[in-house]
Amino acid sequence: MLSESTNIGIPRIIDPTIDVPMLGSEDVEAIAGLDSNDALLIVFRPQTGERYLLKDDLITVGRDKSSDIFFDDPSVSRKHALIRRKGNKFYIKDVGSLNGTYINHNIQDEEIELHRGDEIQIGKYRLLFFPAANIQD
Repeated sequence: MLSESTNIGIPRIIDPTIDVPMLGSEDVEAIAGLDSNDALLIVFRPQTGERYLLKDDLITVGRDKSSDIFFDDPSVSRKHALIRRKGNKFYIKDVGSLNGTYINHNIQDEEIELHRGDEIQIGKYRLLFFPAANIQD
């Protein structure tokens, strides 16, 4: 599904059955400007263009207002997923959510490493993952 990189290593999704917008120049600049061990999540559905900077070693995702990444929708569990940074790699784990956490359209029960361009689905939210350009996949 992922293929052909641009000059800063951002893969383009070329599967025509998946409705993913092209990254805008602001997204490309934001990814290029990331600090060396950080990453960015870019929402492309339903709130196209919303971004979440991943700077901490542990990021909570859920419908609970205390979550680091808060999604206010009943399709998201109060405590849905955890994103962990270990060194310069990021991992995501579902924490017993009702609807599950999907990576590239596959439900994940175990912690899984995220790679440049991975699609994450949490409830109705779909996001793309981009680590700093210097991080090798």
